[in-house]
Amino acid sequence: MKGNDTDAKTDLVRNKCSNTINHFFSEYRKENNSLPPTAFIISKYDECKEDTNSDEICEIISESFSAFFVPASNGHNIATIIPVSLGTNISDENYQGALKPENIHLPIFMGIWFALRAHAAKLDKSNSRLNSNRDSLTASLNKERFKNAEEIKKIQKEIDKKQKEIHAEKDKLFGGSKNRIAELEKKISELSSQKDSLNSSLNTKIKEITEKSKSLASEIESNSSKINNAKKRSAELLTELEKQLTVVYLDGERTSFSIISSMMDEGDRK
Repeated sequence: MKGNDTDAKTDLVRNKCSNTINHFFSEYRKENNSLPPTAFIISKYDECKEDTNSDEICEIISESFSAFFVPASNGHNIATIIPVSLGTNISDENYQGALKPENIHLPIFMGIWFALRAHAAKLDKSNSRLNSNRDSLTASLNKERFKNAEEIKKIQKEIDKKQKEIHAEKDKLFGGSKNRIAELEKKISELSSQKDSLNSSLNTKIKEITEKSKSLASEIESNSSKINNAKKRSAELLTELEKQLTVVYLDGERTSFSIISSMMDEGDRK
């Protein structure tokens, strides 16, 4: 990017770079409806900064890689332009100049920031699913409890009926039929066993569901901790990006990382 001819610089970038890779990005965009957040790195900027200022770099890059600087049909196109250098005049005296890196950390910060946001969003969706599963378990347990209560109520009603029959039989002259009383007592015993079996089965299900619910709660808590940590680190990186990486585009318009962050937060809430 040396010299004073902007058109010549643009043609050079196209011939040496964008013409080769733009086809790949066009295919990617067709398949995914948008392009991934992308950083255009201007290496050895110390060698050309006297000839090419920031505005000219933006013009050259946006014209050479136009697909990144237009609205996406689905989602958004996010692009940054980052001039980097290992040090001003580092190439002097057969590359014996002072090593003083500039901006080489910013592409890494940007990548980590997007990765942290994606990680937090993924965990958040996972927690939504886990909470839904917990709710389903609770609903299932309540249903079992209601069903069990109805069955026991029905059995108890039958037991009460048999006990009345026993009392009625015993009130008869000469104490009633012993065989009939024995038959009724046997039936009451069978019904009581059914009650015990139902209660035992319910207690087993309560134990199983409680253990599953505890496991889900533990996973949710772990995810929440990771989400909070990712958001904390993301916020720290956002502060640095906002201060140091000022050339950022959203669908072809100059913007800032704080605006992009707010837009992405709104999208995550939908």
